[in-house]
Amino acid sequence: MRKLLFLVLVITFFASCKKNDSVNKSEYLPLDIGNYWVYVHYDIDSLGNEIEKDRIDSVIISRDTIINNLQYFVLEGTNYPNNGISWGVLDILRDSSGYIVNDKGEIRFSEDNFSNILASKTEVLNEDTLYTLTYQMEILSDPINVPAGDFEVLNFKGTVTTPQQIIGVENPRFLNNLYSNNVGKVLQSYFYIHSPIISEKRLVRYNVEK
Repeated sequence: MRKLLFLVLVITFFASCKKNDSVNKSEYLPLDIGNYWVYVHYDIDSLGNEIEKDRIDSVIISRDTIINNLQYFVLEGTNYPNNGISWGVLDILRDSSGYIVNDKGEIRFSEDNFSNILASKTEVLNEDTLYTLTYQMEILSDPINVPAGDFEVLNFKGTVTTPQQIIGVENPRFLNNLYSNNVGKVLQSYFYIHSPIISEKRLVRYNVEK
């Protein structure tokens, strides 16, 4: 509870500093200073049993910045398990004609490209391939339910393939990043390669300018 109160206070501080002259706006990730999202984590075992975890992540668009004469928006917050509970810059994004891209030019979402692979990565250790990861957009026909409500979503879906089968773990596996129109990201899944447990962060509350 103290952790949640702290995060809410931080979000409130950033929101009070919001500008009113935002320019670029995405329907599926509203990029306006002061917009924020709060998520709670769940673990899901191989039988589908869910456990709510004592983990809360918060994300806020704290400011904008100009890079190569283009306006980007800076997302700050926490992002378990990548940076634990440390508050910091999570991403720097802009809307590029229906694509959400970061400051390195990597695509994080598309509103209308459902045929192409939009991003890919191969993780190698000591010349051995640990996994390959590709992202492609997907339309989900049914709304999904999270603590913040029911939402129709598009999925920036990651497919993870390992060269060898891991006992008790499906291959391939999928990383879901679900975005809802005029809301933003409502669900994100993650896992450890050698664990059958799937974890999800689900939207609890949010505030976006409309």
